[in-house]
Formats: sequence, structure tokens, C-alpha cells
Amino acid sequence: MTKDTFLNRNFYGYGPKKPEFVWPQGKRVALSIVVNIEEGAELTLSSGDEKNEYIYENNLNPVSDQSVDLCMESHFEYGLRAGIWRVFHLLDQFKVKVTFSCCSRALKKSPWLVKEIISRGHEISAHSVRWETHSNFSVKHEKNIISFNSSTGGRFSIWSPINLALCLLEGDQGYKDFLRGGMDVDVACLNNPENNPAFQLSAQDIIYNNILDAETTLVVNYDYKLRNFISFAQQVEMESNGKSIDSKNEKVDYQTGSIVWGGYGPQSQHSFFQHVFQGTKQSNKYFICSKSNKLNFKQMIAQIESLVHGNEDENDIHKKTNISGVTKIELKDLSPYSIGQLLSLWENKTIFNSIFWDTNAFDQWGVELGKINTQKQL
Repeated sequence: MTKDTFLNRNFYGYGPKKPEFVWPQGKRVALSIVVNIEEGAELTLSSGDEKNEYIYENNLNPVSDQSVDLCMESHFEYGLRAGIWRVFHLLDQFKVKVTFSCCSRALKKSPWLVKEIISRGHEISAHSVRWETHSNFSVKHEKNIISFNSSTGGRFSIWSPINLALCLLEGDQGYKDFLRGGMDVDVACLNNPENNPAFQLSAQDIIYNNILDAETTLVVNYDYKLRNFISFAQQVEMESNGKSIDSKNEKVDYQTGSIVWGGYGPQSQHSFFQHVFQGTKQSNKYFICSKSNKLNFKQMIAQIESLVHGNEDENDIHKKTNISGVTKIELKDLSPYSIGQLLSLWENKTIFNSIFWDTNAFDQWGVELGKINTQKQL
């Protein structure tokens, strides 16, 4: 904070023109309930910490830091072993949804609690890593708590500590499975760069984009839990390869990144599928579904067969449909491992595309310009 910041402090506020706050349905008061979850985040020798926690309200620390403090540990354990279930019972009884402000280390030790909170309709907010005072932390110490490389780009950051939320949601094993799925695809690409699924999909992208002049890529998934995958695919591909300058800083004379669009299959069938079946624009098509979703998987297969074979026996020209190729991506299930494979597959495909087009997949100066001009407006 600079000296000018202190000089420009605002003590006037709204002045005489106080805004009128109106709550829905004419309610006079809005109540936000927050439940702190810190049990398991306290300092204990049994967790490998340098000392034991103490009740700072009483400023008591009767047990030496040379031995485990069972009294203090039981003080914290009571919260989850007994207290939390009483809280859940009351919240369910009065049909109240609250915010659970959780230390990440506490949730890591009790991953069951995450699913319990979410399944009951509550939300989770961050309450630091562990239960401790941060006011005296040095900058160096703070950075070492959760650190990541400053060069990690947003669209490729899901494998970094930035994705702490997934670890909290899935627990330690689920997060490790997710990382292992992504790593297995990475290793396959590194060990055999010209004979792996990501390279094959990339070659298909190049054929559609640069030979068949299909300027768009359609991505449709048939798993509701993957309904936002299209947003991931759009950012990874279009922010990475939406470039007109090659790696030598020269203007390209060929098409680069495709326009990526799509959505959740059962909904998309009633919006843009008419265009897909009978429109004049050609696109590179990807259909994705897990075999564990039997009904939606059959629905996807039916749509693919309709696109691949059309209705050649139809005599009415108004009912004739286009015939086009479709790439089907089948997931064994929606486990963390399978999701890790899918996301890594898409990232590697995108990087292979950038190599073909000789673009830098890791910058986004168009986006940066927008940020700079927005800052000027503020």
C-alpha cells in the first residue's frame, strides 16, 4: 500500500444519498450462516508438525512440544466425531443451507466430509490451509504455503496447485488418479509422438481445417457431468491457436485455429442439430460419452449413425440429410482417471496443432490487450 493510498481514503461514503436495500419477497433481514471446519488443520506432533496447537483463547499450552497432546487432539476431534452430525441434523431439520468455511488440511484428512457437505446442498469456501494466524507471515513464507510457477498459463493450469479445489472435492486418492490419467497420456505422447491418440486427432484437425476447408470444430458430449467440457475445449484450442503470427513473428498465409463450438448432446439436438444435419457448413465433429451412461451412450450412437449414413432412401429432397464423418470418443467411465485422460488428450492435441501451424500455443496477446484497455477504463 502506497502513501497516496492512505491520503486518498474515503470517509464520506454514500453521504446523504444512502441506497435503498431491498431483499426478495419484502424480507427485512438476510442471514448468512457460516460453519468453520478446522478440525484436523491444527498443529500436532502426530501430524508431523513442529509443535502442538493450544487453545489461544485461554493462552494455555500445558503439554510440552516433545510429546503428543492427546487432550488437545481430542478437543478438535470432538468437532467431527460428534459435533458436525448434530449441526447437520439441525440444518436438515430447519431446511437451512449454509456455507462451510473449511481449512484445506482439515478436508484432506476427512475427504468424506466434502461429499457430505455437497450432497446436503451446502457450499464450501476457503478458510486457509490450516488453523493459524497469518498476520505475521513473511512474503516468502506465504508463497511457500501454496506455490506454483508464475509461467503456468491459465488454460494449462489444471495440473498445478491452482486446482486445489479438485483435491478437496475428490480427496487425495481421487486427485492422484486424475493426475495419473493425465500423465499417462503425456507419457504416451512423449514416448511415441507420431503414434498416439492426441497426434492422430491433431492430424484429423489439420485435414479438416487446412485441406477440407472446414473452419469450425463441433464438440458434443452426452454426459451431463461433462456439460461444461465445451468451455474447456474452446479456451484451450482458441486461446492457444487463434493466432495469425507464426513462431518467427511473421504473418501466416494459411488457416490456423478452428472455431470451436458445441454443447451437451440431449439439449443440442433441439438447438443446432438441424444445422448439422441439413446445413451448408462443414465442420470437424467430435462426439464424447462414457459407456457408464448407457441411455445417453445409445443416444450418441444413434446420432452418429444418422450423420454417417444419412437417409439415402428418402425421396423427398426436403428430408434429405447430409452425410459426414464423426469422431467418437468413448470413455470407460467418469472416474477421475478417465477425466484426466480426456483433458490431457485435448491439451496435447492442441499443442500438436500448434506445431503443425507453427504458432505459439502458450501466449494470448489479444486477451492481454483487452485486459489492459479494461484497466484503463477503470
